[in-house]
Amino acid sequence: AADALGITLYELMQRAGEAAFRVIRERHSAARCWIILCGHGNNGGDGWVAARWLHVMGAQVKVCSPFLHERLRGDVLSFADVYIQMGLSHRLGLAPTEWDVELQTADIIVDALLGTGLQGAPRYDILAAIAAINRKRVPVVCADIPSGVCTNSGAVETDAVRATCTITFAMPKPGHFLPPGSDYTGELSISHIGFDWGRMEIETRCRLSSVTTNGMLKVWPGSASALLKSRGQQTNKGDYGHLFILAGSRGMSGAAALAARAAQKSGTGLVTVLTPASCQPILASKLDEQMTVPLPETPEGAVSIEAVPIILKMLERATVLALGPGITLAAAPVVEALLLAVQCPLVLDADGLNCLAKLDPAIAYKSGRILILTPHPAEAARLTGGSVAEVQAARLETVRSLAQKYKATVLLKGPFTLISNPAGAIIINGTGNAGMATGGAGDVLTGITGALIARSTAMSKRNTELQLDPGDIVALAALVHGLAGDKAAAQIGQTSLNASDMLTYLHSAFLQLEATC
Repeated sequence: AADALGITLYELMQRAGEAAFRVIRERHSAARCWIILCGHGNNGGDGWVAARWLHVMGAQVKVCSPFLHERLRGDVLSFADVYIQMGLSHRLGLAPTEWDVELQTADIIVDALLGTGLQGAPRYDILAAIAAINRKRVPVVCADIPSGVCTNSGAVETDAVRATCTITFAMPKPGHFLPPGSDYTGELSISHIGFDWGRMEIETRCRLSSVTTNGMLKVWPGSASALLKSRGQQTNKGDYGHLFILAGSRGMSGAAALAARAAQKSGTGLVTVLTPASCQPILASKLDEQMTVPLPETPEGAVSIEAVPIILKMLERATVLALGPGITLAAAPVVEALLLAVQCPLVLDADGLNCLAKLDPAIAYKSGRILILTPHPAEAARLTGGSVAEVQAARLETVRSLAQKYKATVLLKGPFTLISNPAGAIIINGTGNAGMATGGAGDVLTGITGALIARSTAMSKRNTELQLDPGDIVALAALVHGLAGDKAAAQIGQTSLNASDMLTYLHSAFLQLEATC
């Protein structure tokens, strides 16, 4: 920004400190005693500026640092000297054993120790300060990113500040959304600190897809906005795609029903569920707007290999096939046959992914075919051959490697769901809550994803000049899914939230997003 816009680093630091001050004042105006912990880098400069503003507004402020005055350099030294020359309270060069006593009087702590420049574990004197902050149990505001959290990976090698809220500058950072860093961030606030994005060209492999508290889109996942525009007056159901869903087995008809209902609620024109014969009457009783087709099944009630010719014949009318919820591993031969034969876009979830994990990855690739994979961490571990812990410790790397391995768009579920295209471009989803960790939530997402891919495919066929990116479409599905869950949680809480509640609020999520287009 300094190079592109002619803004000095001094001015940027001044803006960042003022932005931190504004968030602090708005959220904790009743606090009396503020202690600002400053490092010797740019993050510390932000802290010195915020401390001065707090004093001007009448707060009782003290700056503390593990670094002596002679360790400060450049703009950080300039801001520190302004504060010190005003005669304001400070203590520099604190020893590791002094932090607990120094923080005793704090009503609020501001962490401006490390910021985004951390490489590896913090040094021992910083770790002592971090531990004392976490022991104090008062609200903690972090500048840019909690000290101890790696900006790019979210890794915490030893310890990190547990923030009540984090005010970050210019752009959010991947570490805010990747575990375990996401658990330390608290409520995230973003200040653009006056950047003129229209005059800057910034290369980034990560984008954020989310909504702000006023309901407007924060950062939009590209071409998918075309799906939120008003429908044409002279259209019919055939113009919005025909989604086929292969799902269910004996005792697992609910997965198919949830996916089908979510798909219809997401605006696809037609939904047909292909399911084992013993499931079909149960499924038909659950569904009104969707069609159901019984298929030959194994003695255990899973779809059998004899069903493949029937499925392929049915798919001559399909826009998209969603495959996997509740089919069990017994359907692996069917999954393999369909991967080899199906030409239309494919969405694989649940047991469709578990079956894929046992196959040669090359089977999944078919030139010109859109392939969407939507694993949760355990399914991703089966696809990578690793462990769930390894997946969670390297979520960015995992979703990128799976997208490249299968030449697919991959959605890795979890808090702050990640979407990667085969080229490795990432979209981070900012909606959703812990109440969505419940059975059937993934089936709802399968239905939404399949429906939106069907709609975008049908739209592209009607208008050959319109090319919608599958990654953007999948990001929209995750955004809507999480937003519906957030709306449900706001009404009934997270504890009682179930997959059917997400269906109930899907219309509200779409309405909110459509209002932005």
